[in-house]
Amino acid sequence: MGTAPAPLTRRTQHADLDAVRTYRLDLVFAALAAMLAVFHLLVALSGTMPGPAALIEVVLAVLFVPAFAVWRSRVIPAAIALTVLTVAWTVNWFTALPTNLGISPFLVAVPMVVYSTARYRSDLLVPGVFTTIQAVWCFFSPLLWWWTPDHFERATGVQAASWVALQWLVLGLVFVSARSARSAERHLVAEQEAARERERAGVAREIHDVLAHSLTLINMQAGAGVMLGGGVTDRRAEILSTIQKVSSEALEEVRGIVGTLRDDSPPTSVTGMAGIRDMVGEFRSAGLTIEASLPEGEVSDSQVVRLTLRRVVQEALTNVLRHQGPGSTVTLSVEVTDEVRVVVDSRAGGPVPRRTRHSGAGLTGVRERVEHLGGTLNVDVSDPAHAHLVASFPVVAP
Repeated sequence: MGTAPAPLTRRTQHADLDAVRTYRLDLVFAALAAMLAVFHLLVALSGTMPGPAALIEVVLAVLFVPAFAVWRSRVIPAAIALTVLTVAWTVNWFTALPTNLGISPFLVAVPMVVYSTARYRSDLLVPGVFTTIQAVWCFFSPLLWWWTPDHFERATGVQAASWVALQWLVLGLVFVSARSARSAERHLVAEQEAARERERAGVAREIHDVLAHSLTLINMQAGAGVMLGGGVTDRRAEILSTIQKVSSEALEEVRGIVGTLRDDSPPTSVTGMAGIRDMVGEFRSAGLTIEASLPEGEVSDSQVVRLTLRRVVQEALTNVLRHQGPGSTVTLSVEVTDEVRVVVDSRAGGPVPRRTRHSGAGLTGVRERVEHLGGTLNVDVSDPAHAHLVASFPVVAP
């Protein structure tokens, strides 16, 4: 059986889309260059500008077309080609004097070279070299000449310096704009990557929290069923019913998390206070004696805050059951003012179960959730028979 190809990641899809847009826009530049080449050809054929200079101008105009077509996708080759063609066009322009070949629109290639190298090269050496070349070219730019009724006249003195300074200013603004655009793009990519990392970490926490909570309950209930053996039939049926209910809920939550990964949509099922009350009941049936003081309404309109509250309570009760065992007494309090404050105090009801090795990922994940909201989480387990947890975080997610 064949293996289905893996779907493209969002980053790859965005990169491909940007490449297509860049290619299409470059084709627009190439099409405009082709139209100008046709115009130069028609002028040359009309005979209004006799001599080889007009034909050379047509050849150069045609050569500009492929250079424009790749000026951003093949930055260095295109920059070299545009620079050489611009210099060749300028030499031809000077050679043709006093014939008026006109000021070619292809002079826009000068700022294009500066922009493309500064925008798409990570180093400063290559953009610096090409920008310096274009800045030197400004001293020979045909823009420093103008046509009088009988001849060309070159700007001199302050006028020439002003024209050169103006061209340098344009090139400087293009260079700064290109580097700023590159910096903004890199910053955006970094933010997107950080968001993806946070998403992956969040999914890992979700999977751990769901499975650790549910499997702990299943484990304890299954153990109780084994201890009862062939005894109380009703009690055994209740235990098996709880196992079925918890495992079914775990399956639904895992499916929801996996669905989030598939369609990139945020989780929409947040159980709220009703779900926390059901969860408290599940832990009671697992052997904990819980005195709970819970608010009647929802603690927040924010799904992130409500889910964080659920995970704090869930992790605290799971740890009590795991480390202090059934029969432990728990006082649970959830208070809401301008922040949500959760207090879980537990005392073992008998000998503390032998400690087993655990990763601590659950508590670490809960702490990250709380701190992400701008809150704090403090846990005191210095006495294995007595644990105290206090978590507080804003009711509005940042």
